[in-house]
Amino acid sequence: MTGITFVMNVAITEERCNVVFSHGKELKIYIDGIRGDRFLNSLDPAATVDSAETTPFASSGRKSFIPGNIDATLSAGGLWEGSSSESDQFLNSLVTATSQTVINWFPNKDTLGNFGYGITADLTGYGQNMPVDGVVNLTADFQASKGRDRVESLRALTTTAAAVAGSTVAGTADDNAAATTKGSVGFFQRTDNTTASIAAKVQHSANNSTWDTLLSFTTITARGGERVVASTGTVKRYTRSHLIITGTTAKVTSTFVGLTRR
Repeated sequence: MTGITFVMNVAITEERCNVVFSHGKELKIYIDGIRGDRFLNSLDPAATVDSAETTPFASSGRKSFIPGNIDATLSAGGLWEGSSSESDQFLNSLVTATSQTVINWFPNKDTLGNFGYGITADLTGYGQNMPVDGVVNLTADFQASKGRDRVESLRALTTTAAAVAGSTVAGTADDNAAATTKGSVGFFQRTDNTTASIAAKVQHSANNSTWDTLLSFTTITARGGERVVASTGTVKRYTRSHLIITGTTAKVTSTFVGLTRR
């Protein structure tokens, strides 16, 4: 039998796409106005949907399901510090907190237009690990109550100097290309602890010229975070942050504003 050899030349073209991946060190996280990225070094968030089985006997051997309740959790690890106003004091205060904690995190920085996430949650676990040959570490677990929002940054955490009589700070407009009609959720984080008063808003516009208030946050005089659901269903094409900062003397404040279009 004569052997026949086939030689096939295959030209393989590698398709390259313009994808920008993120390194973990770029993550930003704010927990009720505390810079979590200053002491945390690992984050494990999860979003799930309950799946309820609806399989009848006459199913022909195939199961069926319907989606149920939305859930979200967040587990974090980091470095323990017991000094005043540091990680242990803050997280320990959340163990007995009577209100929920507002958390925002951005895997690839919180630059204007970048996407991250937001939850309101209860601390369900806080622990420490103390190895003889290493630093003291901490773990913290959070349970969300309203699922998880995908949040677009309208104002990266920015330090702003306010005039004595007050300052109005309008953020850069974010163009979403079109209006949306399913409502929105706003997030606000303040990480400084001066006595300046900050009234923060999210504004929207159809033409990047005339601006209306979409939602307002509670006026705040110390560090903290807040989640607000907009009462209107329509969110116009352009959105931006808007701050009014007042105080008896010039103040320096640090604030973040984000928005979820539903």
